[in-house]
Amino acid sequence: MLNLRVHSAAMNREIEVKVLRAPDGSAPAPVLYLLNGASGGSEASSWPEQTDIVDFFRGKQVTVVTPMGGNGSYFADWRADDPVLGRQKWSSFLTAELPPIIDSAFHGSGANAVAGISMAGTSVFQLALAAPQLYRAVGSYSGCARTSDPLGQAFVDGVVLRWQGDPLNLWGAPNDPLWAAHDPYVNADRLRGLAIYVSTGNGIPGPWTIRTAPESTATPASSSSSSFTAACSRPPPTTARSRCGTG
Repeated sequence: MLNLRVHSAAMNREIEVKVLRAPDGSAPAPVLYLLNGASGGSEASSWPEQTDIVDFFRGKQVTVVTPMGGNGSYFADWRADDPVLGRQKWSSFLTAELPPIIDSAFHGSGANAVAGISMAGTSVFQLALAAPQLYRAVGSYSGCARTSDPLGQAFVDGVVLRWQGDPLNLWGAPNDPLWAAHDPYVNADRLRGLAIYVSTGNGIPGPWTIRTAPESTATPASSSSSSFTAACSRPPPTTARSRCGTG
């Protein structure tokens, strides 16, 4: 796995990016962007460290890209710079700055997918809304797809505050239109045509439960994901040939 430093003009700093190269560097390869959770990959909590992605993708003609950092950011373009977290323009970095670099350096085929866990399980839908032609598939693991209702706002605020950021610098006050504009549930119709995978636990402890995890968030997250997949399955308001895929 390669460890790269990629400059972000939007944030005026270098971002660490881990890349698992496709085995045949001379042939085009699709790109899977895997986004870490609220820690941004710190605290030994990242896709490369806590999953078997290296073994899973061995021999598969896929380039896997994991940006590091962005703790508590929701990988969004914040409305204002934060005194603690600084300038957060992750949506610009992930949808406009990074993909051309990856495609050029690793022979990208133009077929992209993005998946995320926890905080990033929400962000992946917001990125797909921001760049509707960029991804063919989106995967959400343990995300909360409703962000503008009171419960969703409480989850977002809790994540940002945990990392000492000010939620007002993200999408503003609770009644700010930016909340609804970034809510995957509210904007589910705009995700039609994408292949979508959603996975969320139901809050009942199982053999693989991490006992230090906040179990109180599992049931609301599951409810949020169920509401979102139902919204994806609603008949379109106008005649359309495609709709959100769910799994």
